[in-house]
Amino acid sequence: MAPTIESTRRPFDGTSPWLLAVAMTGVAAFFAGAAVCGASAVSGRPAPPRWDECVVATIASGEEAPAEHLRALGGVDYWVEADHDLLLCSRGGVLTAGELGAAATAAGALAVTGYSGVDPDRLAFLKVTPELDAEQFGRVLARGGRWVVVALVPGLAPTPRGRDRVGPALFPFEPNRVLARRWSPSQHGVGEALSEPQIASMLDEIDRDRWFADVSTLAAWNRWTRGTQVLSARDWLVAQFAALDGVSVTTADFWVPPNSYPGVWAYNVIATLPGTVRPEDWYVVGGHYDSTSNDPSVAAPGADDNASGCAGTLELARLFAAHPPDATILFICFSGEEQGLYGSEDYVADLVAAGDLAQVQGAFVLDMIAFTASVQLDCILETESFAQPWLDHFADAAADFTTLGIVMEYGVCCSDHAPFLWQSSPAVLAIEADYPSNPNYHTMNDLPGYLSPLLAEQILRMGGGALLRLAGSTTIFVDGFESAGAERWSSSVP
Repeated sequence: MAPTIESTRRPFDGTSPWLLAVAMTGVAAFFAGAAVCGASAVSGRPAPPRWDECVVATIASGEEAPAEHLRALGGVDYWVEADHDLLLCSRGGVLTAGELGAAATAAGALAVTGYSGVDPDRLAFLKVTPELDAEQFGRVLARGGRWVVVALVPGLAPTPRGRDRVGPALFPFEPNRVLARRWSPSQHGVGEALSEPQIASMLDEIDRDRWFADVSTLAAWNRWTRGTQVLSARDWLVAQFAALDGVSVTTADFWVPPNSYPGVWAYNVIATLPGTVRPEDWYVVGGHYDSTSNDPSVAAPGADDNASGCAGTLELARLFAAHPPDATILFICFSGEEQGLYGSEDYVADLVAAGDLAQVQGAFVLDMIAFTASVQLDCILETESFAQPWLDHFADAAADFTTLGIVMEYGVCCSDHAPFLWQSSPAVLAIEADYPSNPNYHTMNDLPGYLSPLLAEQILRMGGGALLRLAGSTTIFVDGFESAGAERWSSSVP
């Protein structure tokens, strides 16, 4: 996962925001106080009329109905949904936070938190990381997945994305949008029952012990893009992919320009498994193999970030080499991700230049898939709203073939799915849901022993299940009753 710290970062000025979380009890007393509290949290003076009054309503995330019901409340001028947090705001303080909160509670909110004196011109979206304290940037209003809605301190503003500028991941505020939502059974598609036992049986071939051995091999090298050991990792990946039946392997070089370190040529490893029926339809599976740390010139084992995703890409390649797909699958281990997505941007630029981007039906990117802080195994699937149908394939497969909990996120930065989405090509990122609490992120302590092979296996089962449905396989439906050439699963997913 790419770094998210910028020189524009400055500490929060220490001002305490006015907020008070309330449950269903004690509501009357809270709102009585809130109704008379119209002062600015920063200055103590009455808030100018242009400042807004907001509440965060806690909702049962996953179903759209609870959020939709609250968004429609009278006096709500704009909203943001972030998993269990639903931000509701009244422009210019027409309604107080207390009045908004009372209405939200009466409408079924599980709890409310009130915010007075919200300057709408200071609102922004922030993508958080383990090394980033969101409160440094200002008053945090809502959280969901890896997103935070924050009222920025003076002097900070969202900045355009650029080379070597992937963070802090501050984005301009957009009202009336969903940042994160839990997947719920009501969103599940209709599968084809005949295929399910066969696909599940094929997914049992995913070997988490082999995956862990590959992670350990990769983590033994310092895979810093500007170092030399990353080339040993490149050559090892080439050999692993080349050993698979039907797979051809190439490397593609690109330039990573200097910053405080010299510039360097880096390399993507591209393994192609041609489709047996629909070779003109391409699916991309990828994850970066470069790594970084707090001192990458010394050591950057990068076991979770991102030996885990690169080894996962290799494991899925083994699965499909054993079950040749109808459509072409490209398994790509990118480099230069930690310096600003150089490898994936170069790859997508090459697709555009060659006129091949339209052949890519979708990309599935694995980045940090093996850290969990709890027994519940959760995965974030991140995309843009236009690619919702693509995300749905993976959420459905998670329900059918795993025990994963799924959080859907919208709004993209900081990993190799982004260049596809920037070109309006469907892509989804799979990343561990507990990533913000990973204490080893971007440190020399990101070692294999801290990882959960079970979580990685579950995420790979999800990806493999979706791709078996999408790209097909000559071995699906091959039994005593049907031939390999009849009624084969196609690109049209039920």
